[in-house]
Amino acid sequence: MNRPAWANGPASTLRRARPHCPNCNDMVIAPALSVHVHPDDIRHWWSCEACGYEFMTAVTVANMRAEQYQAQVA
Repeated sequence: MNRPAWANGPASTLRRARPHCPNCNDMVIAPALSVHVHPDDIRHWWSCEACGYEFMTAVTVANMRAEQYQAQVA
């Protein structure tokens, strides 16, 4: 099975820290909703299962081709 081009970099560059609830500090596993609001901007809405607190995080991603990414991580 072929891996996607973005997955060929070192594993450490592919990991993202999972957020913790700002209210109770419990780790949240998956966003309730994720929306691509711009080609470079993704918003995640989270709901803490432990305390019910809801919050939003934003991720900015570089808009580049796989070849550019591979050259950057090599």
